[in-house]
Amino acid sequence: MPLAENEQAEAIYIFSGNKIIREMLYSEFEAILDGYVPIPDFARKQVRAVYVRINSRLAIVAAVFFLIEFDAEGFPDRRWNIPLGQLADTASSGPDLGAGPIRLACASQCAIDWHQPKLWDPNLQTGRNNFSQLKKCASANRLGLIFKRDEKAIEQETIQQTAQQQTMEARLHMAQLIKDQRFKMSVLKNQYQQQVDSLKLEHQQRLGHYQLQLEAKNHELQRIQLANQQLKEKTEAQLEKMAGIREYFEHKLQSAQAGEQESLQSLQAQYQAEMQLKLDSATAELEEQVQLLNMELTYRNEQEASLNEEINRLKAELQNLMNNSGNELLSQLQEQGINFVSYQPGAGHITIPVSDLADFMESPEEYAARKIGLSGTQYRNWLAHYHKPNCCALKSDGSVCGAVIERVHNPRDFHPGENDRCADHRAPVTQTFAVLS
Repeated sequence: MPLAENEQAEAIYIFSGNKIIREMLYSEFEAILDGYVPIPDFARKQVRAVYVRINSRLAIVAAVFFLIEFDAEGFPDRRWNIPLGQLADTASSGPDLGAGPIRLACASQCAIDWHQPKLWDPNLQTGRNNFSQLKKCASANRLGLIFKRDEKAIEQETIQQTAQQQTMEARLHMAQLIKDQRFKMSVLKNQYQQQVDSLKLEHQQRLGHYQLQLEAKNHELQRIQLANQQLKEKTEAQLEKMAGIREYFEHKLQSAQAGEQESLQSLQAQYQAEMQLKLDSATAELEEQVQLLNMELTYRNEQEASLNEEINRLKAELQNLMNNSGNELLSQLQEQGINFVSYQPGAGHITIPVSDLADFMESPEEYAARKIGLSGTQYRNWLAHYHKPNCCALKSDGSVCGAVIERVHNPRDFHPGENDRCADHRAPVTQTFAVLS
């Protein structure tokens, strides 16, 4: 159906690598979202796509670079609900694709923060520039877009545009170059920040792993030292007991040396028998203690397994209760475009799918920690520091230092033992790893 000259056509371009592999009108894309038309080629894939608006001169005036996932049958994820039109209306300016600076929304330039993870940045490299590819496809008009044009209005508009172009071309060209360079810098900065965040996360995870190893080795060393101390005390007690017995019988032997040989042999046999009896008694006592410890350990393991089963059962009941009571209503709200967003310190605004609500309600801190790639212990340590940035080192008198220190705003940058200490109590990380190695 022909469009009026002042109307704009809506279309979707789908990329694979740096090439456009599919073009469709926005109405066709809506049919795919409604589940009427699957795309088997996209099964189990995350697809990079671009929503564009095209004017009557076949020039792009707005673009939204978004991501969408497809299931095993080629249908799009039902939870997908990016407001493409709203993002295009509120987007900042981008490069000039033939009709002046376009409205552009992408991962590095998004007016709605919680939709940023669902967007992607265009490639600006020479020969792979996604904007050039979009401009060529729109001009080729393989979608068959038709606009009604008024010839007189076109002629008059052409004359006006030629006059304006002669006076404004240089200034607009320079301004556009500046905007393009700023956009490129923004994209490069975003890519660099992603690399830095990845390295920080890897460093934090490795540091946490080494700290856990150090704690485990310290606990094992304390346990071995305690066991050795107990064994040493028991051995010393047995030696003292045996020394007393030996002294007693030696005294009896010395007093009986003047007696008859038969009496001496009887005392020696009695000495050996009593010594053997004492040794057997001590051995039996130690074996009984070992058996009792083994039984206690077995009983604790059985209790732990039983408690784990009870916890899993309660979690299943909670999930079942969520599914039977409110999950259907929550799913309907989500399908209407209503998102569940929670702000957590250090993680920002988190979009929570319906399937994750139970996990989030059980422990918001654990859920936020997983979202930023940290363990619950690491995130709680940082959270305690974030709410109260004071030195937590112990002074020589056993009291807490409590000096005010600089707050670390990014949990991935927080290192216990360093960032939660003042300058006087801060221990270099290199010393910690030297002890560990």
